[in-house]
Amino acid sequence: NNIRMEGYPAGRYNGTRWFYNNDDLIKRTPDYYMMVNMASSRCDGLESAGNFADEFNIYTNDGLTLFQRKGDEYRKIIGAMDLTAMPGVTAREGERRLKPITNWRGFCSKYNFAGAATDGGGNAVAGYLFEKMDATSKEKDVKMENPVAFGVRAYKSYFMLGDYLIALGAGVTNLQPEQEGNIRTSIEQTAHQGKVTLYDGKKRWQPSSGIHSLIEKGKPLWILQEGGFAYAPLSELSSKSFFLCESRPNEWVKRNLVNKGKKNLPVQADLLRVWVDHGRNVENDVYGYVVYAGEGLPPQENPFDILRNDTLVQAVQSADEKVLEAVFYRADETVQWSGLPVKTSVPCVLLIERIGEEYSVSVTDPTMNVHLKQVKVEIGDVAIDITLPSGKECGKCVTQRFSPAVEKRRASALNSLIPDKKELDSRMQWFEQARFGMFIHWGVYSSLGCSWNGKKYGGYGEHIQRMARIPVEVYKEKVAGTFNPQEFDAEEWVRIAKETGMGYFIITDSNWAKLRNEILNLAETCHKAFGERSRHTDWLHNGDVCRLLNISKRTLQHYRDTGALPFAQIGHKCYYKRE
Repeated sequence: NNIRMEGYPAGRYNGTRWFYNNDDLIKRTPDYYMMVNMASSRCDGLESAGNFADEFNIYTNDGLTLFQRKGDEYRKIIGAMDLTAMPGVTAREGERRLKPITNWRGFCSKYNFAGAATDGGGNAVAGYLFEKMDATSKEKDVKMENPVAFGVRAYKSYFMLGDYLIALGAGVTNLQPEQEGNIRTSIEQTAHQGKVTLYDGKKRWQPSSGIHSLIEKGKPLWILQEGGFAYAPLSELSSKSFFLCESRPNEWVKRNLVNKGKKNLPVQADLLRVWVDHGRNVENDVYGYVVYAGEGLPPQENPFDILRNDTLVQAVQSADEKVLEAVFYRADETVQWSGLPVKTSVPCVLLIERIGEEYSVSVTDPTMNVHLKQVKVEIGDVAIDITLPSGKECGKCVTQRFSPAVEKRRASALNSLIPDKKELDSRMQWFEQARFGMFIHWGVYSSLGCSWNGKKYGGYGEHIQRMARIPVEVYKEKVAGTFNPQEFDAEEWVRIAKETGMGYFIITDSNWAKLRNEILNLAETCHKAFGERSRHTDWLHNGDVCRLLNISKRTLQHYRDTGALPFAQIGHKCYYKRE
């Protein structure tokens, strides 16, 4: 049955989704299905059960990729597949040296690095630092079985960009070159069910039998299967790329004893295999290839550019420079995107999509560090702090949308609140000389003297409404409504201060709109008494700030909600200091 599960939000049953507790990235459209299956040291692999179930689940979590349209592309050939050449996997050849095993925890990487970034749409990126280990060895020493499967390290990344999957590899190293067999990265090993042709961007032809190179005169060739997918190496990264159409016997019982006695299982399987050969004594090699899942022939020019492919950063951008996908294995590394330097404060997986005048930024912590709270992403001269999920959602991808222009204005507004060093030094010098001063809280609460209905309350007088639990309407009517400081005497306040040796006044006032004249009077009195001009703050309304910063009221609301712009509130009105 064809269950499309349409009508659901992107990233649930369609689009792309990162399963952060399993280290799996999935893409599903009405036309095809893609999967990247990884297993960092946080995860266990797929179990093997000798003598009664699958006995060779050795390579299934090593960056395995699956490409399907019908759903039977691999089911028909599992009994015939070269297990050391599972699709997407970088491994040592030598399938005949494999022995059946029982391993209930499977295999994973030694490294705690696997992650993917996506907003649920058609684009996604995953990164994986791979070197196989037995998952049981995380808790105890185990005897190594099937040594041919171990001793290979690679930095592997996968970029889902529209109908393309671009795979990059760096740092490919044979850590045990004394073992026989070349190191290979398998691009595909699938059922040969349709006509296979080669394509150079201009013409198509059917290849002869045997192993053939996918590089002709230094340029890559596409290999296409009707009803399936198209594959091509990136010649500058994978100069030794090959394909083969072959028929192999299905060893169904060897794969799983449950198959014993089953009837009508195919004896032979026709396979299409595509791979990159790194050789035996390989150290810090690279690879790159692309899989096309769209309709018709692949365009002559790839709609993407490789920006970096090394053990620090692997990154791809769309040809129109609207999308950046990157894996940062180290913090503060830089990748140039659309003329802008992009870097992150921590290792992460990053997806940036330019949508009109805004950026959509999706980021994931591939180490699932429970102590990591934020990632700073810098795009040119704009920096944005992205809060990461915590608790049971630690490791989940988070997406944030912002406008570079607004962020620049926000940063400028924030910087204007921070004095430069010269001004700060001047202020500190004044403060050290002035030393003793008076700090006054004065508002409508002052008339109560920290008492309400005959009861005296301790603590700060300005908190009387909260402490006495005075209803808002009552407070507005009986406190704020009756407040009238007729006995206010600025000269008396200043006289007391000066006689006790004070050199300055600081006053906070949550009801300054009603007391403006009194505060101005106090300021002038201080000026006369202390011989210097007191500074009066110029307050702005919402409309003033929007005009000054050229922002909308909604953006101003966002600044208030996030604490980016300090303000004072009186009733429903907000006020801001001009400086």
